[in-house]
Amino acid sequence: MKKTHVSRGVAVLGLVAVIAVVGCTQTEEPVAEAEAPPEPVAEEAAPEIEIGRAPKAAELIGGWKLVSIAGEPAAADFETTIEFDEEGRAGGNAGCNNYGGGYDFDSGSLAFATPFASTKKMCPGPMMKQEGAFLKAMSVFQRASIDGDTLSFYFEGSDAPLVFERIVEEETPN
Repeated sequence: MKKTHVSRGVAVLGLVAVIAVVGCTQTEEPVAEAEAPPEPVAEEAAPEIEIGRAPKAAELIGGWKLVSIAGEPAAADFETTIEFDEEGRAGGNAGCNNYGGGYDFDSGSLAFATPFASTKKMCPGPMMKQEGAFLKAMSVFQRASIDGDTLSFYFEGSDAPLVFERIVEEETPN
C-alpha cells in the first residue's frame, strides 16, 4: 500500500507542476503591424498677388501716416499715425490723443486687440472729428492690404479704406 500512496503523491505533485506551468505561460496575442507614417505632402507655394496683397508682419514694422479716411483726405494741419513694433504692439497719435494696443499675425493675417487704450484730452473740433472717425474705423477693422509704401485698412461699414503712407525717416548728416 505504500507504493500506491507514493504514486498518488507523485501524480498529485506532477499535476500541480503541470497546472503551475500552464498557468504561468503567457498566451501570445497577435501584434498589429505598426502603421507607416504618412507620406510628407509637398506644400504648394502661395500665388503671389502684386497689388493690394496682405502684408507680411515684417513689412508693417515702423511708422505710417494716415492720408485718407473712408475716401476723404486726412487733415493736413495735424497727423494721425500708427506705428508697429516687433513685439506685437501698435500705436500712435489719433490726431489729438495717443492710443495703443496689441496686434498679431497668428492666423497669417493682421488682427488688432481692440479697443485701443487712449489718452482722453480734448482738442479743437476738426481734430476730434478725424480722431473719432479713425478710432471708430479701427474698432471694426477687417483686413489690411499693402502696395509698396501704401498700407490700407478695410473696415466694416465702408468700401473705402483708411490709407496710410510709410513714414520715411530722413537721415541727418554727421
